[in-house]
Amino acid sequence: MHKVSNLRLLLVVGSPYDQLNTLREKTYVKSEIGGLILQIIGDLINFSGVYNELYISFEKMINLSKERIKEIAGDLDCGMKCYYNKKTKEITTIIDFDSHYGADEELWEDVIKELEENWTDYIEIERMDSRESFLVMEDFAYSVDSASLQEKLINALNRSKPFSNFKWIMDNSGDYRQKWFDFKNQKYIEWVEEKISELNSMEEFENK
Repeated sequence: MHKVSNLRLLLVVGSPYDQLNTLREKTYVKSEIGGLILQIIGDLINFSGVYNELYISFEKMINLSKERIKEIAGDLDCGMKCYYNKKTKEITTIIDFDSHYGADEELWEDVIKELEENWTDYIEIERMDSRESFLVMEDFAYSVDSASLQEKLINALNRSKPFSNFKWIMDNSGDYRQKWFDFKNQKYIEWVEEKISELNSMEEFENK
């Protein structure tokens, strides 16, 4: 059995690396076991650093429940704007005044003030633009199992004012109206999940 002479663990003020260096300087080890102990300590310190880095990265990620994502999708579809607070991890929702002309800004005064004064704390979860919304309508048109309705929808999308034409047809399509709402809602949920994934990737890149 190997013997260890004068192996002492010293309480040192400073970083884990300072402690390890001091331990190496002030510890006199005469056997391989002593060296192995120091190696184990070093490995633990390195593991602790990696763990802390991963934990910090995870804490900075946007991590929302499925129910919360569903709510955000619904708000975006209704023309709202959604912001994620990186510090509180809460979602702040406000009406999009560019899309709702004449909306009373006084009703949103507190939210506007909060966003303006602490804008660096927030990340916007963007909604679909007109092109993305058009593609969702097109996907639905080609997915319906009614040949006549499909033809009407495709024709509507290929004429001027495709959004209003599509809406009018769906509002008068019976049970397919609800199928359209369900289809669009699911597409928006997938959209929000994709946007969150993109934002997390951006945060990870910026933190490297």
